[in-house]
Amino acid sequence: MKRTIIISFIITNCFILNAQTFTQEAKTSGGGYYHQINGSMQFTIGEPLTETYTNSSAKLYQGFEQGSYSIVSVTELPMLTDLDVNLYPNPSTGIFNLNIESTETSTFKIDVINALGKSIIYKEITTKNIELIDLSGFASSIYYVSITNAGKNYLKTFKIIKQ
Repeated sequence: MKRTIIISFIITNCFILNAQTFTQEAKTSGGGYYHQINGSMQFTIGEPLTETYTNSSAKLYQGFEQGSYSIVSVTELPMLTDLDVNLYPNPSTGIFNLNIESTETSTFKIDVINALGKSIIYKEITTKNIELIDLSGFASSIYYVSITNAGKNYLKTFKIIKQ
C-alpha cells in the first residue's frame, strides 16, 4: 500500500512540476523580427555555410546539417529620373490630388487599400494630368495608395490620412 502511494506521488509530481520540457531552439549568431500591417517576418542567421566530410564508413557534420543551399541575389531597379509622383494634401478631409509627371505618356494603376487590406478604389490613369482620389464617402482612417507601372518597373505606396 505504501509503495503504491509513493509511486502515485512521484508520477503526479512529475506531471504537475513539468520536471522535463523539450523545446525546439536554434543557437544563432543573429536574427530579427519585423512586423507591419500586412504581415510579419522572423529570421535567424546561424551558420550560413557548413561543410560535411564523408568517407566510405562515416559522416562528420560541422554545426547544423543543412541539406541544400540557395544563393539569392537582389537586383536594384534603375532610378527613374523622368518620373515624379506626388500625392497631396495629406491629411485631408477626403479629396486627394495625385500628380504623376513623366516625359513620356504611360498608364499607371492606382489601388486604394483600407486598414483591413481590402481594395476600395481601383483605377488606371495616364500621366500628364492630376487625378482626384475621393474618399469623402469612406470613414476617417488611414489608407494606402499603391501606384504601379509594370513597363517602368515602378511601385510606390503612400500612407494617407482621411480626417
